[in-house]
Amino acid sequence: TLCGRLRVDAFGAGTIDGHIDCATIRQLRLCQIEVSQHRIAHPASCLEPGRPVKVLIQTCGTSLFGQDGRHLVIAPGDCLIYDVSRPHVITSSALTKHHVVVIPRQLVEQRGLSLDPLLARQISAREGAGRLAHDFVLSAFTEAPALEASCEVQVADTLHDLVLMPFLPEPSSLGSRRTALSSRIKAFI
Repeated sequence: TLCGRLRVDAFGAGTIDGHIDCATIRQLRLCQIEVSQHRIAHPASCLEPGRPVKVLIQTCGTSLFGQDGRHLVIAPGDCLIYDVSRPHVITSSALTKHHVVVIPRQLVEQRGLSLDPLLARQISAREGAGRLAHDFVLSAFTEAPALEASCEVQVADTLHDLVLMPFLPEPSSLGSRRTALSSRIKAFI
């Protein structure tokens, strides 16, 4: 349910040992995942259109990520955004731990953001906006069960904006800010 159809192998080990804890805040799924060495593939034959966008923050171990001809090494403190509905492979030769935020693609599109420049991109979650996003994801995951229903909308909106913020291009001029605002208004309408 969380990952869609995929192919998994133990990447040379006899078994895969793992644990996933999830929390939900409105339409966002927050997960803490720990898994032994493995390879996960979402080949074209397993893809389902409209699958979500994932933001993964690596906290332990190293993963190799491949999608659309891009190959990234994700180490502790790195943050990755990718499109689950496009073919990709994630390989980890040892135990990995990470936090994942699963964002329905329509939430990204409602904000007037283009998915193409966001996807299969890596940033640091060790400082700056990436660190703020990571710390908020961890806090939101921990506090999700205790959240009052009256504040879930604001927390989900803040989480969504903060997690995507490090991946957004810098507006280079007032004109580009106006274009972005216009896109958001059109998406809302």
